[in-house]
Amino acid sequence: MPSVTDNPYTWRVFFIVAGDFNQANMKTVLPNFHQHVEFMTREENTLDLVSTNIKKAFRATPHLHLDTYPVVKKVRAWPEGALSALQDCFECTDWGMFREATMHKQHMDMEEYAASVSNNIQ
Repeated sequence: MPSVTDNPYTWRVFFIVAGDFNQANMKTVLPNFHQHVEFMTREENTLDLVSTNIKKAFRATPHLHLDTYPVVKKVRAWPEGALSALQDCFECTDWGMFREATMHKQHMDMEEYAASVSNNIQ
């Protein structure tokens, strides 16, 4: 007589246990289940567990955390009237002197030119 496992149409029940199990040892509670999250999910700890009764049924991949740390940026605040003063400065600047200062035998050194113009603007 053929067994149930010989039948290709036999259904297999699939269980998923997922959650934040701080105190439980899942291997003692569900010894035949397989843990699919094998990386840290909260700093140095693996808090979020996903176990199933079928090995390799699920593949977890780490992603960036949503609670990323803030990035510190420097923002320069311009005082009142700074924009018009800057525009006046640009109108009065002899831009040709930067070009002439960076010319070497009919060729302009673009890096030196960009650096000198940037330094003047700053």
